[in-house]
This record gives sequence, C-alpha cells and structure tokens, in this order.
Amino acid sequence: MIRIVAICAAAALTIAILSLPYGYYQLLRLGIFAAGIYCGIKLKSAGDEKLAYCLFAVALAFNPFLPVYL
Repeated sequence: MIRIVAICAAAALTIAILSLPYGYYQLLRLGIFAAGIYCGIKLKSAGDEKLAYCLFAVALAFNPFLPVYL
C-alpha cells in the first residue's frame, strides 16, 4: 500500500510541473502532506526510522496549515 501511495504522490508532483490553476497546488499540498504522514507512520512501524523521518520532513514542508514558502 505504501508503494501505491508513493507512486500517486510522485505522479501528482510530476504533473505539478505543468501550468495549472492555483487550486491544484493547494490540493497537491494537502495530498503530499497526507501521503508523507501516512507513509512515514507505516515505515516507522516497520522499523525504517531514517526514511520515516525524511517523509515527516517532507510532510512538514508541504503542510497546508502553516505553509512554508520556499
């Protein structure tokens, strides 16, 4: 299940290269945030803590509640 979520997130980020309405990027922010948290929790429970913390950092960067503008 983690692989499917990661592939969907990667596809959404790849599509983001195109010039799309602002609403897509808002939805993308929420989706990547959720995918990062979900995959991070699953990987942490599986014992892969380093990758889990990397995904938590990605989720923090893409969080829709307190946006980080880069």
